[in-house]
Amino acid sequence: MATSTLEHYRERCRETGIFTENRAPGPMPTHSYSTYRVDPTLGGGWMDLFQVGSDLTVGRAAYALNAPFRQPLVHKSSSVGIYVLLSGSVRFKTHRGTETLHGGCVWVGEGRRMGSDVLYELPERQSQVAVSLDVPLGWLDAHAEAVPGAEVRRSSRGGLFARLAGEGALHCLAAAGSLLGQRPDSVVSRLRMESDALDLAAALLGLAAEPQGPLPPRRHRVAVDETIDILNVELDADHTIASLARRVGLNECSLKVAFRRVTGTTIAAFLRERRMHHARTLIQREGQSVQQAALSVGYANPSHFAAAFRKVHGLVPSSLR
Repeated sequence: MATSTLEHYRERCRETGIFTENRAPGPMPTHSYSTYRVDPTLGGGWMDLFQVGSDLTVGRAAYALNAPFRQPLVHKSSSVGIYVLLSGSVRFKTHRGTETLHGGCVWVGEGRRMGSDVLYELPERQSQVAVSLDVPLGWLDAHAEAVPGAEVRRSSRGGLFARLAGEGALHCLAAAGSLLGQRPDSVVSRLRMESDALDLAAALLGLAAEPQGPLPPRRHRVAVDETIDILNVELDADHTIASLARRVGLNECSLKVAFRRVTGTTIAAFLRERRMHHARTLIQREGQSVQQAALSVGYANPSHFAAAFRKVHGLVPSSLR
């Protein structure tokens, strides 16, 4: 009998030696839901996996490790995954080269591209906050036929992933942020989780290849990656375009253009999204007060923080308490 995608990921969690499985909460059936904590000697945080219907497998994670982690990547060849990295970075290495995912990025990966030579690496003491959704190729093809113009990008210049930008990526970030914030402690919460997962699946179906023109020069792409790293690590800092440009060695205009071309959004919008997603995690998962979370992401003015939070999440931060 073929192993389901959910069972595949459960196996992978056990093999890492990082996660300890917990008892499924209240209304979540054990055959379709698993929750894990990071071994406290290795780091801190949590992860869970759940299945929607018989086709969609969702993963959510928010954790940090005390030491760098590296492991071969083994992926089911019969699925397509959409990965929304809200915070942190992950590096994938093959004999062909290296690809790095940064916080605020949305990527689509096809299982058949995940060969046995792929290694993925996580840096030490960096918060990894992510949501993933796996769907079978057959499901994707069947539903895409019903969506006029739907065309999921399944290749990226021969690489492992296709980076998504523009409105489609923003839709995925919003759906993932909402999904990450749900707690599986009641029937209503479970229904909300399934609804958010289906919203993410709908976003995947509607992602058409967007003409983006040629990529910026390699030096500019490296500068964008450095900028993203700075913003992720220094969420509470008072950044300006000028200060960032000086640190990464580009002029302001070149940095702004390259950043938008690579990520599909502006530096200001990217930083606001990152701050608000991190703030939501601090409030919901780590029990911080709204004021503490606001200060942690660089907002001294509560009304400005509430306005930014509402713009990103569609609700006020006090409603999460």
